[in-house]
Amino acid sequence: MTTTAPPPQSRAADEATRTSRTSGTAELVVSDLAGTLVTDAGVVARAYEDVLTRFGIPFTGDDLTQARGASKTAVITALVRRCAPPERVGALSAEILSEFNAAALAGLTDAPEVDGVTEAITALKSTGIRLALTTGFTRPVAEQIIAHRPWRSDIDLLITAEDVCGGRPMPYMIFHAMHLLGVRDVATVAVIGDTVPDLESGTNAGARWVIGVLSGAHPVTLLGATRHTHLLSTFAELPVLLARP
Repeated sequence: MTTTAPPPQSRAADEATRTSRTSGTAELVVSDLAGTLVTDAGVVARAYEDVLTRFGIPFTGDDLTQARGASKTAVITALVRRCAPPERVGALSAEILSEFNAAALAGLTDAPEVDGVTEAITALKSTGIRLALTTGFTRPVAEQIIAHRPWRSDIDLLITAEDVCGGRPMPYMIFHAMHLLGVRDVATVAVIGDTVPDLESGTNAGARWVIGVLSGAHPVTLLGATRHTHLLSTFAELPVLLARP
């Protein structure tokens, strides 16, 4: 399934610049990890719920919905800051993050890939497209999730929120990947993910392709209401999309 979204009128001028880029091919795909390449099946949401409840940190369903795709460190710190004394925020946040990471790894290390991901990555790499992963997980967690994947050696770069001055929805992970891989033009960059912050970061970076996938955390109602260029059922559809003239 592929849909194309019309731009909101409030961003008409910026969209005119985007849609004027009618030539050129993709050089770089910047992809999210859990929910986009690897199935999530509610693992991350349950990890948040279980760990925050155990530590007595209040949260709402909206808090957890908005947390998806964002830096896990930043999310937990913000929730702790709302209820803990200032002098306890740092240590308590670190303790909760450690427990969250363990819970997330227990569910994601051996989680199956989204159907067709291996073949899609092979197809993208065969055309010379570079592939960078960006994630809200810390580097040790992300490395363990991808360590034994059949496509691990096809990943050119892994960027975490801790590598830059701010995670999604800010565009810095995308820009950092471009810088390290020598990609100069956002008109050759595709950003893909399963959450609203994934789409927002792609838009904030000015990427030519800002693509939501329906295989993960956020439903089509949320992704469809967020500025994007395409919605796909899964990452497996990406090579066909990028091959279009």
